[in-house]
Amino acid sequence: MIYLIAGHRGRGTGAVGYIDEGAEAVRLRDEVMGELMSRGVLSKCERCEGMALGDVVRWLKGECEAGDRIVDIHFNASINSDAMGCEVIVADDCTVEDRRLAESLLRAVSGALQIRSRGVKSERLTPHRRLGMLHGYRGAKCLLEVCFVTNKVDASNYNVFHGALVRGMADVLMMRDEG
Repeated sequence: MIYLIAGHRGRGTGAVGYIDEGAEAVRLRDEVMGELMSRGVLSKCERCEGMALGDVVRWLKGECEAGDRIVDIHFNASINSDAMGCEVIVADDCTVEDRRLAESLLRAVSGALQIRSRGVKSERLTPHRRLGMLHGYRGAKCLLEVCFVTNKVDASNYNVFHGALVRGMADVLMMRDEG
């Protein structure tokens, strides 16, 4: 099963700049799910837009099995408007499957949007140092920072190449790990 989580759910619930993170996380989640559905692939998401993070994690713990893929969709922000690019966060103790999913998503997203790859990063390098969405359940999991909402080029490329982004993410999520 593929699980897509909108890290912020609804307008004004995340970072705001040239893009509204809360609105776009939901939009991107729903469009990738639609693309997967059009290809005959089932996916699930947290459908209650008001769900607290703890509730989402508990729901995933009850749902996920080995072999599942979980992507928590976010958009980055910075007080420095020059900060740009895509990055993917994994747990400090990530599995090989977590890292493969993260690396594949990073290539797909930065390639589709034609933006800089900031790399796959360990959660300890984030301001929070530990991310609840990356712990406590089975399946390959990562937190995707699509682009910077505070960077005009990132935001423009996100809007221009949005369709390629949706298709690229669906391609990655459909792939099965080899070896």
